[in-house]
Amino acid sequence: MNKIAMCMCGALAALPLVAVELTAVSVRQLWPWSANVKVTYTISGVTEPVNVRMEAFNGARSLDCSRLYRSASGPRYAIAADGTYSFTFDPRHAFGEIPQDLSDFRVRLTTEPAAAILIDKIYRIVNLADGSSVDLSRAEIMNGGYGTYETDFSYVGTTTLSDVFIWTGITNDVKYMTTHMAFRKIPVANQEFALGGSTKHRAMVTKDFWMGVLEVTQSQLNRLVSHTSSITNADYATTRPADTVGFHTVRGSTLGKKWADGVDLATARQVDPGSALGVLRTRTNDNRYDLPTQTQWEIACRAGTTSELYNGRDANASSSATVSEDLGTLCRYKWNGGMADGYDSAIGTTGGVYYSAETRGGWDLSRGTLPVGSKLPNAYGLYDMLGNVSELVLDIEKAVYDAETLYVNPMGGPVPSGTLRRLHCGGSWDGYVSLCLSSSAGTQAPISTPLPGQGVRFCITEE
Repeated sequence: MNKIAMCMCGALAALPLVAVELTAVSVRQLWPWSANVKVTYTISGVTEPVNVRMEAFNGARSLDCSRLYRSASGPRYAIAADGTYSFTFDPRHAFGEIPQDLSDFRVRLTTEPAAAILIDKIYRIVNLADGSSVDLSRAEIMNGGYGTYETDFSYVGTTTLSDVFIWTGITNDVKYMTTHMAFRKIPVANQEFALGGSTKHRAMVTKDFWMGVLEVTQSQLNRLVSHTSSITNADYATTRPADTVGFHTVRGSTLGKKWADGVDLATARQVDPGSALGVLRTRTNDNRYDLPTQTQWEIACRAGTTSELYNGRDANASSSATVSEDLGTLCRYKWNGGMADGYDSAIGTTGGVYYSAETRGGWDLSRGTLPVGSKLPNAYGLYDMLGNVSELVLDIEKAVYDAETLYVNPMGGPVPSGTLRRLHCGGSWDGYVSLCLSSSAGTQAPISTPLPGQGVRFCITEE
């Protein structure tokens, strides 16, 4: 590889009322061991966060930098303190040109105020071992330390959200499926939504909340409580969602079962100390961790859509429908690999009888659940909100919501006089298309007997 000639031009920028200086700008190729280019700069006079922008030239010819953010890694967004920084990029990815073609490569660095949206914290990463956590802004992800991201939802579908930011790099790091857990902020406080299926009702939550980016995996749940999933080959258990998860396992069978309409919130929020959430709350010293309500779950799942699926389209499915092309890109369900066919005796049988140990031991990734994050996310960057495993929520089923009433922070139904049952949402690997919809909710029967397709996703509600 030929070493490319480089120099720097233009390194001074000024912000209104604030003099920010860029000095000591250097550019060098990490040759001969790498095609990457390293840009180093010193910035001073920073009183408010700024972005560092780069223009690039080959001689007098201006280069298109629109793809630069895809290949660059290092501080460029929301620089908040004076200092010397550097970032690297691959010119083949940034400009579509091989390094030896850039015989007279030059850059010009300037600064601009960083928008507040870049600085706001939107992801939280929790260490399941010690309960410590770190909150991430867009800028921290865009600066390249956490892998890839997307700001355009068109590769999945359509949404009315004007602000799309999807951290796609989470699916490429197994630690977020094993030792750590990631949450995405859902900024919807005091916004009204039309929720439900063919019959809509009005609903609102008064606090923002944080939703688990991925379903809780078997590995993660077992870092909190001992739990054996019943339908997954152990060879792939680490990154597959925990299944056959009961409400009692998650919240407990005494304090944790009190959530219901008409119960005061302080009482309803209690969980048993030995439950999964009890352990997580103790470890993090944060009592806000819980299951989502059905309303929180549906708002998070829809992510700016009103359609049956979170890609902005409808599944057009009857209860017996077998295949939905759109659904197949979003989730694992009964007819796209969850089961070989509806009732193949080698995979499953009718009548609520599922799988023998011998059958389970022979499974591979083509059956049952998929590793979390295998399918396309919604516009909030949440994966597997449909299919894979249905997800427990706090609510007891409420049979009828009045279409005219605005339900604020609804808690579902009251404690029934008969068997206590909780809702689970989104459908599962063994469910029909009609169960894997943004508005779908099934009923656990009974609460102490979890279903094989039942899992969980955690939530944090701001106070």
